[in-house]
Amino acid sequence: MEEVVRQIFAQFREVSRKKLLESVKTNDAARIQKKVKKIQKDLESKQKELDDLKAETILVIRGVSALDKELLGTLVAEAREALETLEKQLVQAQDEYEEATKTAKRSNYICNELFTWADVYDTANHDERRAILQQFIKEIRVRKDYEISITLNASFNQVEQLKAVSTYDGAEIFEGISERGA
Repeated sequence: MEEVVRQIFAQFREVSRKKLLESVKTNDAARIQKKVKKIQKDLESKQKELDDLKAETILVIRGVSALDKELLGTLVAEAREALETLEKQLVQAQDEYEEATKTAKRSNYICNELFTWADVYDTANHDERRAILQQFIKEIRVRKDYEISITLNASFNQVEQLKAVSTYDGAEIFEGISERGA
């Protein structure tokens, strides 16, 4: 059991901390931030269109517009409807961005914890190792023929993300953990 934990922590130390944390932060948050900016740009464009149509309404009232009243009314209604839809999409995208940012912060915290544990595990005394293992491992099952199954407190997605950015060739420990549903 101790050897498996040492191997896992050795793999953590081989992964570039900066590379891992960048991948955690930039995954969803950057994609959603682009979506928010696009919606904001579309919203500004649609607002300008609505303002132009309102200005044209004044020209219709004065009788100097080439557009008729009914067509202009339809265009204004469509522009308002599109504006409302974009405003709802913006609120939803901003909520998604906040959630992605929170998730990235949680992942950042977990990654920092894992790296800290990996750094101090070999030099820690017995009580410190035990405390680290209690935080790192959810449960250990020993089956007949002494087959050991270890369930980590890290989620399957976090282990998969660590595997994805790992430069370590011998990822069999991660694969074994993943198969057991870490």
